[in-house]
Amino acid sequence: MFMKEIVLDGVLTGPVKFSCQSWVHSKFHNPTKRVFFSNKSYLPSETPEGLKMLRAKELISLRGNGQGEHQRFGRIYNYDVYNDLGDPNTNPDHKRLVLGGNKHPYPRRCRTGRPRYDTGICRRVGH
Repeated sequence: MFMKEIVLDGVLTGPVKFSCQSWVHSKFHNPTKRVFFSNKSYLPSETPEGLKMLRAKELISLRGNGQGEHQRFGRIYNYDVYNDLGDPNTNPDHKRLVLGGNKHPYPRRCRTGRPRYDTGICRRVGH
């Protein structure tokens, strides 16, 4: 289910809005509990301690550990290179320039975690 926004009415200071803009999956697919933050912004020195801890945990969760293939319900936002644009295992002439990383940082792609070919090239879905 895609959750766009949560609004809590009945709060003395007025409605509290949480802009989610995120897919939420069943606890059977992803048992990790989700955290959504309200639209209220804080300067770093004014951020409540409990909120700092929750934000730090969320950031660790989003960064992932760099291991394994992503699941449908995964929310890991780290970058990888485009190194599966050709198919050098079939024909060395199909080898293409690797995009992303330090040498060619753009375009960026989110890490997929798919296994790599023997040549070090990521394999595409269906290959």
